[in-house]
Amino acid sequence: MTAGVLLDVRTPEQYSGAHTATDPVGGHIPGAVNLPAMATVAGDGRLQHPDALRRIFATAGVDATTQVAVYCGSGVAAMHTALALEQSGIRALVYPGSWSQWSNTRGQPVAVGIFPQGRLTTV
Repeated sequence: MTAGVLLDVRTPEQYSGAHTATDPVGGHIPGAVNLPAMATVAGDGRLQHPDALRRIFATAGVDATTQVAVYCGSGVAAMHTALALEQSGIRALVYPGSWSQWSNTRGQPVAVGIFPQGRLTTV
């Protein structure tokens, strides 16, 4: 089994910390890989075909042998992505508190920037 992957499915701006929305700090959970939820949506608004989904998830290091967890800003987009993962034959866990919970918990590490480890700081 491949090591686990934590997917952050928010926009690249939210992931990098360039846009904070309503949270106290911007950035992402250290080690999380960014794959925006909208990457799973076809032009007609439906989920991509399962074969296309598998290729999309592979770009983030996720396949059927990968343990994967998903988070977003508040849990909604993470659920959408968990459904897309399921449709492609990949089981996923959802972090229901998502970034809102993480960024509001004192002492949590936060990565800023476009890379999974980013520049580290704390909440």
